[in-house]
Amino acid sequence: MCLTLGYHRMTPDQDRYRIKARLFWFVYTLERGFALKLGRAPTIPDYDVTVDVPEISQDPTRKPWDTLHAYWVEMSKIQGRLYTGLYSASGVRESAEVRAERAWGLVAEIQALQEKYGQDPVYPIFHSCARFFFC
Repeated sequence: MCLTLGYHRMTPDQDRYRIKARLFWFVYTLERGFALKLGRAPTIPDYDVTVDVPEISQDPTRKPWDTLHAYWVEMSKIQGRLYTGLYSASGVRESAEVRAERAWGLVAEIQALQEKYGQDPVYPIFHSCARFFFC
């Protein structure tokens, strides 16, 4: 539905851009997770997406959630490349050496992502929620 509504190709000057962009990226992350889990190709091709990933807010109440959202988006992009490069029909036809090289490249991307966001990007959210509910 987000594709039909054009949320993947919005520009910042459009009405309600921030909300629609966040909705698109949320759907994108869900779709990538389901596709990989079900062994299917992603239906939202990265080459067709022009909407920007929302920036991480510096507001301490929003920053943990925005950080987690950004992490999910980046991880979802890696998940798409994982399926395409290793498990798709064209990926499976490649030699074991080519697939292994791609797999190691994806491992390096995931490690870089963990360095960028920390080993556990969810922790700040739990910490933030605990402070809100128990302090």
